[in-house]
Amino acid sequence: MAGVQYVMSTVVQALLDNPHRKFSYAEMSFFTRWWHLQTPRVQQQVRQLVASGQLDFVNGGFVQHDEAAAHYAAMIDQTTRGHRFLNNTFGFVPKVAWQIDPFGHSATQAALLSAAAGFEALFFGRADYQDMKLRASKRQLELLWRPCASWGEAGQIFTQNYPSGNYGPPSGFNFDWGQLDPPIVDDPSSPEFNLRQRVDLFVAQAQAWSNLLRGNDVLFMMGSDFEYANAHAIFANLDKFIHHVNADGRVNVFYSTPAAYVAAKASYSNTSWPVKADDFFPYADCPHCYWTGYFTSRPTSKGYIRQATAYLAAARQLQALAAADVQKARSQQQQQQQQQRSSAASSGAGCRRTGPQQSSSGSSSSSAEDPHTNPVQVRGSASTSSSSSSSGGGSSSTESSINGSSSTLEALEFAVSISQHHDAITGTEKQAVANDYARYLFVGMEQAGDVVNAALQQLLTRSLPAASPQQQQQQQQQQQPATPAAAAVTTATTGGSSSSSSSSSTRAWLQGIMARQPGFGVLLQDLCQGLAKQQGCWRALLRSILQWCEPSASAAAAASSGNAAPTTVAASSIEAAGGPAAAAAAGDLPAGIKLAQCPLLNVSICLPSVRGTAPAASSHSSIAASRQLHMAAAAAGHISEATRDSSSSSSDVAAAGGLLVVVYNSLAWPRQEWVRVPVAAAHNARYTVQDADGSSLPSQLLSVPQSTLQLQQGLAAAGLAGDPAAAASSELVFKAELPPVGYASFVVQQQHSSSSSSRVFGNAGSPAAATVTQQLHELPAAAAADDPDDREQHTSASPTSSSPPSSTAAAAAAAAAAPPAQQLRQLSNGRINLTLDAATGRFFSVAAADGAWAMRLRQEMMWYKSSNGEEEDRQTSGAYIFRPAKDGPVAQPLSSEPLKVTIESGPLLIEVRQAWAPWASLVTRLWAGADWLEQQWSVGPIPADGVGKEIVIRSSTDLQSGGLLFTDSNGREMLTRKLNARPTWPLTATEPVAGNYYPITAAAAISDGCMGLGLATDRAQGAASLADGQLEVMLHRLTAVDDARGVGEPLNETLCGTPPGTCPAGGLPARGKHLLLLGLMQTLDPAAAAAEHSSDAERSAAAEHSAAQHSADGVGVGDSRMTNGAAASGADGGEAAGADGLQQQGRQWHGVPRMLRQAAQLLNDPVLMAFGQLPAASNAPQQQQQQQQQRGATAGVISSLGLAGRWSGLAPAAAATGCAGGAAAAAVAAGLPANVHLLTLMRAEEGDASHLIIRLAHNFQVDEDQQLSQPARVDLAQLLSPAFHITSTTELSLTANQRKADMPKPRAWRAEQEPLGHDSQQSSGSSSSSGAGMAAAGAYARWGGVLGASSKCGSRSADHEQQQQQQQQRWASSAGEPYNIWEHPGDDGRVVELFPMEIRTWLVEVEACSFTAKPPSNRHRSNMAKFTTVVLCLAVVLAAASYTAEANPLESLTKAVTSAVNATTSGVTSAANTVGDGVKGAVNATKNVGATAVNATTTAAKGVGSGVTNATEAIASAVTPKKSAAACVTASAAVAGAAVAGAAMLLLL
Repeated sequence: MAGVQYVMSTVVQALLDNPHRKFSYAEMSFFTRWWHLQTPRVQQQVRQLVASGQLDFVNGGFVQHDEAAAHYAAMIDQTTRGHRFLNNTFGFVPKVAWQIDPFGHSATQAALLSAAAGFEALFFGRADYQDMKLRASKRQLELLWRPCASWGEAGQIFTQNYPSGNYGPPSGFNFDWGQLDPPIVDDPSSPEFNLRQRVDLFVAQAQAWSNLLRGNDVLFMMGSDFEYANAHAIFANLDKFIHHVNADGRVNVFYSTPAAYVAAKASYSNTSWPVKADDFFPYADCPHCYWTGYFTSRPTSKGYIRQATAYLAAARQLQALAAADVQKARSQQQQQQQQQRSSAASSGAGCRRTGPQQSSSGSSSSSAEDPHTNPVQVRGSASTSSSSSSSGGGSSSTESSINGSSSTLEALEFAVSISQHHDAITGTEKQAVANDYARYLFVGMEQAGDVVNAALQQLLTRSLPAASPQQQQQQQQQQQPATPAAAAVTTATTGGSSSSSSSSSTRAWLQGIMARQPGFGVLLQDLCQGLAKQQGCWRALLRSILQWCEPSASAAAAASSGNAAPTTVAASSIEAAGGPAAAAAAGDLPAGIKLAQCPLLNVSICLPSVRGTAPAASSHSSIAASRQLHMAAAAAGHISEATRDSSSSSSDVAAAGGLLVVVYNSLAWPRQEWVRVPVAAAHNARYTVQDADGSSLPSQLLSVPQSTLQLQQGLAAAGLAGDPAAAASSELVFKAELPPVGYASFVVQQQHSSSSSSRVFGNAGSPAAATVTQQLHELPAAAAADDPDDREQHTSASPTSSSPPSSTAAAAAAAAAAPPAQQLRQLSNGRINLTLDAATGRFFSVAAADGAWAMRLRQEMMWYKSSNGEEEDRQTSGAYIFRPAKDGPVAQPLSSEPLKVTIESGPLLIEVRQAWAPWASLVTRLWAGADWLEQQWSVGPIPADGVGKEIVIRSSTDLQSGGLLFTDSNGREMLTRKLNARPTWPLTATEPVAGNYYPITAAAAISDGCMGLGLATDRAQGAASLADGQLEVMLHRLTAVDDARGVGEPLNETLCGTPPGTCPAGGLPARGKHLLLLGLMQTLDPAAAAAEHSSDAERSAAAEHSAAQHSADGVGVGDSRMTNGAAASGADGGEAAGADGLQQQGRQWHGVPRMLRQAAQLLNDPVLMAFGQLPAASNAPQQQQQQQQQRGATAGVISSLGLAGRWSGLAPAAAATGCAGGAAAAAVAAGLPANVHLLTLMRAEEGDASHLIIRLAHNFQVDEDQQLSQPARVDLAQLLSPAFHITSTTELSLTANQRKADMPKPRAWRAEQEPLGHDSQQSSGSSSSSGAGMAAAGAYARWGGVLGASSKCGSRSADHEQQQQQQQQRWASSAGEPYNIWEHPGDDGRVVELFPMEIRTWLVEVEACSFTAKPPSNRHRSNMAKFTTVVLCLAVVLAAASYTAEANPLESLTKAVTSAVNATTSGVTSAANTVGDGVKGAVNATKNVGATAVNATTTAAKGVGSGVTNATEAIASAVTPKKSAAACVTASAAVAGAAVAGAAMLLLL
């Protein structure tokens, strides 16, 4: 009976029995479970064993992760989790990497997770049987592995391939229970005495292994899977062997550890070691046993794990960054409540306010729970109470969700880490175990959703002031119908003068206005509350302003003091509701909005979005009934347009309030994303989309594909779709401009009747464009097709950036006429022309719309028949092994008939929908202006008819790729693969298909050196290039039998996760996404061309400047070429310049390598979307409705609700070091340099908001890109300015378990002169001579845009093979020098340098920026706050002067304030910036003495005066002059002068 609890418990006791014994353990996921169940006494014993070296830990990751299917980000995360446990618990740092069981080994594992992680060596068991046989004969099983071209020797790791090819004891010496190996019997009187035979056999084994290795030391692993359940028996036999073998004297045996073994090997002074540069994929353990099936096995599991990994990264960011706002909200609330208590105990003219009845402690009674102000409800979970202690001692539910007291990320951290196991993400587990992993992930994402939604809700309401106890009471009272009479009664019965409630709500409303204006944002929210030392100051200020500017304003002053009739006060619309700001408690969304997320968006199932876009008259039952109709029709396979449109008609029903869509971008670059929102209405509905600024966005409505309807039906049949009303038959698409590490919010509204009772506030904008549905043959024939063989004669006829994608032949270029049998049709999005053959329904060619390039392209969905063991060796295809059947060795199309193709076209999107079978389809999307094709594949349920099927998609081009395929290594470097060849040994190709499959985690590509075809994927898959110009990717698998490698089950999944035949929905469908990149490998821009003729120093300087320029302009995912969708276009249809300065029309292509990196990043880190249903305007209180309509007309729906519509957690481009506010906070964040990825931003410990872990990754390898393959520099001090002030940084190891400065230097190893396999010049199965014998340098120097330019891309010539060989030689010779990642001379304080492919980690101590606190270092910020508040008061003064002649001064005043504040935004922003610069200079200067400080102060004072003058002039020019305006301007000038003098004095404080 095996089990970790038995293993560790008996091992600990056995180690305590004998201090000479040692034991090494690897995976912390199992160890931690045992550890937390132990008593303190046992835990102390274990600590002693670790300290003494008896209990050793190897690798120390949470699991032993897979190396083919795992993404590098998840590999780092799970290793970090294990390493930090060891360091926190034992102070232990593992020294060796231990990957003995994975089925092949990656370059990323060696370079990044071994060498860069600080390990001294890497041990693994499995390698290809041909490879091992050759290296064993040359004593090369131990070697120096240098797989990273960008790092060279700095990234090498001493590596042992265990001589047995697996792991465990040498043959005959497994002493675990249940094993057949006999124990040693050393009693001569026993009839079973076997001492001599056993000693001789052991010595023979040691000597045999010694002949396979270099040196005199041999390592035996005396353990294996499920062993040591009775450690006493094993150790007893080992004790005997050590004693008797040492007595024999031929070998010396002792207990040891892998780290001790490495130290012994390193001590060989005269021994040199072979060097290897490629990886160990694919793995085969016999001639027909290639373990390449698991690259794709269980594709839905692989996709779910990748999705959860990305979700965890986003949740970590939100948890860390929202904490700053939570702390600020808490401090503001506490300060406000303290002021309330102080005010209640004091008296003053006009400053006393009467609030709710208070207890003796000063704590007001809390209001009953209001269902309309509850915090966000996540994924159907019960909403939590919004009430909190009014004394400030309690925390809101939002805050507790973020900070971890109610929900944490721990469950998701655990699930993502454990799912990286080499029998989890690989898909090589039993079905019941796969279900268990899925359960872990589901629970983890559910709990993380609480944190995410709480953080988003906190950030959305960051500009709303905290609700006071009196405002909470007003919220209760405002639940009644809001009529003037009701408002009068409310005002008259609050227990005292109405002036307090009047001024309070007015003040809150004014603060809300100020906080929502661009340029004020964070700053004014804090400043205004900090200024108000007494509760009645705003009332007194307003009264004095009115009396000062116009004597006739006394009536308004009387009204504000409460002496007027209650009805007069009630007439002001801002008093009844108190403004939306006053209606929301800190962290709660106003008006009952609840955010929710939709995990089934990829199949258009989303109840929040469907309900939020449904007509108000549509009931839940009617929606559900319409969906049942759609699903029933989908089952029959005939969804017609009439069926689609029968669900509802929106022309004569009242619309709901609309849908709030919050889109979060976890990438550290500005990003453009095409958002797809499932909506309730039929295909002909009319929707509008509005952004956070109130601008109307172009949108398009289209029906979901037939494959989506079928998936919805299958999920419903399996009981997994939830509410039937959640399934949508239409989607609304629009383009979202997203800030880096931030969100943008949008409102979707359905157009409705013009009845005033159902009017929705906000700008209506243009309705969504309709989508035209056509069959392919219905399109007009193309006049000519793009001819790839005539690219130099190609002429450009592409539409402009403002033109909609065209489904006509207008963009076709002049070329040879197509053969008569072809019926060509061309589609274009302004950047790419896609030509299809209507006779076959397949693609024909693809070309640049500007004529820069063209190539043939045909895609086919195909299948391999799986081997069921009919061959002589009986080897089958299964979860691990891919083996085509002997009678089906090549792939066959799923359909040999012409495909039925449907085209959905509109101004933003063209969809090409192809179906090869009812269960196999492909949707290709051409987004307006996009540089690539987005493809969504859907496969399954695969028919289970007793025949195994391996489903692939093959892209065939006319590229002469020379048998080369480029694949990524766990998302990092691209490696070169050659058909039927291996870099380090002559391959005997026994399986021509399976033996040429390689793992892709993120991307694959082929190229002829001039043009390329790249494919980015959203999950791990297997890929191959079986002929020139082909790229094949396996999508889904079903096998009829097991492959006898340990699973014990066929790979035959069902949608229910139950055994085949038991699920009503049948087999498991899978859906995924590819981005297809086609075009030139590289084009030289003018700067790069000039650099080719400059010196090395000049080239280096130019490259650094270019990279910096890319960063400053938002290159990266913010550029249209780096987004999941179209080019950047403004609201007016004009094209915005990208980061590289390229325009939509005539812009250059930057090459497949760069685009492929960017596309892979987009798929790996998709946006996070949350939805909230807005209340119908007809259901809102009348006065609040009027406010929303009035404000929405100019500021938009989101602003009228008081929400912060956009937010970024990164520093604005103009921000200074430290906390940024005001105008700086409102500036657009530029993001990180284009080649630097924010890999990790998280709390160092759960519940600790003051320490963060930041991990930055350089995304490009050496020689990959002219500009972006250069080192990058990042200023850590300015990275998170808006939310945090970074007080200290400490660089850590990759896995954050030790300081970088404390890491030992890598060991020095002596390398052989020639790399491993240098004499393998020809592989036996090679189909061509080009690229044969890929030695170390050439193997990793062949991918990158710098290796070819457009000037070298002429027409294909007859001697292309010779050109190919010359190109490869040029590639090898042009390889850039590697970088030493252990030395960073470019580091300058907190400005750090990252080399290509490097990842660096820091522990950052931060303090949340809060302007209410006044530490000495922030004194200048307090001064700036006071000055800016004075400027705002001037706005009120001048605005009041313009409207005092009105009949209702107070109501007019509020209108004036709105107008004035809007008009003075630029003036105050300028003043704030000027003052900030001046104050900063003054504060820095005051550290010196004498005239320096005086001069700096004078300069700052001038800046203050200039700012006041600008602001005053802006205010004066904005208001309508009246007879009293001149007097007010004069008075304002006096105040301005006083402000200048006061600010100058404040600078010296």
